[in-house]
Amino acid sequence: MDIKKFYLSQKGKIEEIKIKNPYLDIDSPSVLYGYNIFETIGVKNKKILFLDEHLQRLNKGIIFFKFDVEIEKITEILNLIIDKISSGILRLTLFKEKRGTLIYIKFTHVKDYDSLSLSKSAFLYEIRSDFKSFQTLKTGNFILYHHSQIVAEENDCDTSLLKNNKDEIIEFSYGNILFEECGNLYTPPLSVGCIDGIMRKFLLKYKIASEKKLNMHNLENIKGLYLINSVREIVPIKKLIGKKFKIKFKNENFRKFKEIIKSRLC
Repeated sequence: MDIKKFYLSQKGKIEEIKIKNPYLDIDSPSVLYGYNIFETIGVKNKKILFLDEHLQRLNKGIIFFKFDVEIEKITEILNLIIDKISSGILRLTLFKEKRGTLIYIKFTHVKDYDSLSLSKSAFLYEIRSDFKSFQTLKTGNFILYHHSQIVAEENDCDTSLLKNNKDEIIEFSYGNILFEECGNLYTPPLSVGCIDGIMRKFLLKYKIASEKKLNMHNLENIKGLYLINSVREIVPIKKLIGKKFKIKFKNENFRKFKEIIKSRLC
């Protein structure tokens, strides 16, 4: 069962808004300037995956952008709906409104959760200027990623692989990168401009992966290329295409890597 809930936090008090489509002020900072933060969270068999990590990152955004809400209140709300959800994707968004903080919680049921990790294709998307981001936060300033996803779909791909003007590979439209060399797993360092994702931090914490830059000229030499995020965990990229090239990846160790990650998550 899908769920949509709205709450308004004002001066430390929070209440549920009992309407289907709550009024969003078109002149509010959230609309005019993309002043919102969000977390996309996986739920598997009634268990919210990486909940503490997502709440910690969300709280950083709350403090940094001075949202009028306490993380403890959001935790209480999530505890109220956990028994009503099974497996799927939970989206938690905070909008900066002149009247306070509008909280939007959306749960989308996914019948076959494991289908989220099926093999994907990617299109190489070039960023033509220096790339900078709030790497420890997830904000509504997502236009670049949205456009890269549009370009991917126009080229019959599932996602885009972003690179900077130094030919350094950054990340995918909706996830960090994991690549294999000589049986080892690596993910690009934050210095290239990638977001400090939840799954990325998890793999580094447990030494399943290490940081290493990946450049354009090395792409054909790697043994495996994967998309990682906290919802899909690890997804094999079967091919990467560009304007004048096409690279296929065997990803022969995918199942082994998936099992290693699964064993740490349990």
